[in-house]
Amino acid sequence: MTPAKERNFERLMSPKSIAFFGGTDVEVAIKEAQRRGFTGAIWPVNPNRQEILGFKCYKSVNDLPKPPDASFIAVPSRSVTSVVKMLSDCGAGGAVCYSAGFGETGDEGQALENELNLVTGDLALIGPNCYGFINYLDNVALWPFAHGGYCPGFGAAIITQSGMLSSDITMTQRCIPLTHMISLGNQASLNMEEIIDFLSEDPRIKAIGVHIEGLKDIAKFQEVALKA
Repeated sequence: MTPAKERNFERLMSPKSIAFFGGTDVEVAIKEAQRRGFTGAIWPVNPNRQEILGFKCYKSVNDLPKPPDASFIAVPSRSVTSVVKMLSDCGAGGAVCYSAGFGETGDEGQALENELNLVTGDLALIGPNCYGFINYLDNVALWPFAHGGYCPGFGAAIITQSGMLSSDITMTQRCIPLTHMISLGNQASLNMEEIIDFLSEDPRIKAIGVHIEGLKDIAKFQEVALKA
């Protein structure tokens, strides 16, 4: 993770403003952000709607009051690259790409994912094809479904490539204290190794749990596991 991307990842994880791109799917995400206790600015972006859940809708990234610290992207896969490019160009912090239809779908989707990688720049992008994250320490959720979990100011961070497993973990009544739940999906930009490295710096995180479907950089994983 470059220094610029690390700064943007910090903005993403502890934002003062969140932009939500999409329609019906972002309604749940906005409600979950509010239920988690987020008190910053909420900016829905949808060119075809005037408002979502009482919040004014903006037509595009260029119409937002300022570059958002965080964004939740739930638009058709073919529209994702243009949204990410505009966010990167305007100096936004980071984004969760909930949208699917990328490398997990075959060659055509992989081509879209390659295009996405070319425009991400220093934007801290989680996904695509992921649920996003819950930061229990700072009461931030960029998450598309109802979630549970609790945090007394310390606990374990869970990083998983799966979406449904991460959701299930937050909902168990036997859940350990959580600081973060992060669903990575395809890891087109940020990968598991980089996030473990970042989280290892926070003394409030007492353990890091990982659910791995595949490693992209085994040597780096060994390095950050030893650091953790």
